[in-house]
Amino acid sequence: MESITNLSKEERENLARLLGKTTLNNIVKTIKMLDDRKEIIEDLKTIVFKGEQTANERDHIQKIMEENFWIFGEQYHLVTADKNFEKALEEYEYCYMGRNLRKNIK
Repeated sequence: MESITNLSKEERENLARLLGKTTLNNIVKTIKMLDDRKEIIEDLKTIVFKGEQTANERDHIQKIMEENFWIFGEQYHLVTADKNFEKALEEYEYCYMGRNLRKNIK
């Protein structure tokens, strides 16, 4: 909070414009969402690249992916809300890449 008083004139004007368009509460929620997403990416990197012996695809990586479809992009997240990972991946492949994985049809 102390840093608000240390903002430059331009930064204060930008903040004032933002607060004119939305509430401080919405800005805080957005920052929290971004921070949560950063933590999820860091967790995923740790599992994938650190090679933890106790982590496996089904119980760890797939679980993260099923709960965070936004990793592939917001359009993927919106298309796949409340679907299991395999079904969601098939729908993504079909809708966005023109492929049907089960039938190998282009």
